[in-house]
Amino acid sequence: MELIRDKMYTREEVHDILAPETNFTKNSGTWGLHGIVRISNTDDFVFFSTEGAQQGDHKFDESITKEGVLSWQSQPRHHLESKVIQTLIHHNELVNNIYFFWRKTKKDKYIYLGRLAYISHDPYKECPVYFKWQIIDWENK
Repeated sequence: MELIRDKMYTREEVHDILAPETNFTKNSGTWGLHGIVRISNTDDFVFFSTEGAQQGDHKFDESITKEGVLSWQSQPRHHLESKVIQTLIHHNELVNNIYFFWRKTKKDKYIYLGRLAYISHDPYKECPVYFKWQIIDWENK
């Protein structure tokens, strides 16, 4: 099965498409809870973002421009030298995939907006690290 751009998905549906060989636990575990999920044994990732999300005292400031540039933040615990951050900084969209899902509220399903290409990160900000990503094949939404 393949992901379809602009289609709505639950986390479990995304899991079943991209990593059916792993376990899914609703509202816990990697697939059921985390905003960034590494697909097992690869450098492919899934980003799940909710507009206005907050973790502890940190409120995520994430947005998408009309040109399809995503401003995105890592988890607050990640610093510039974190292994996962270094993998993301060196992401090559021709070799690996980052699948991006977005929703307005926690009650909504996620909409699949496409794969991401690395643009830049802020070398002076960490915990969280701030990134810019291009949504590949973006059509002005």
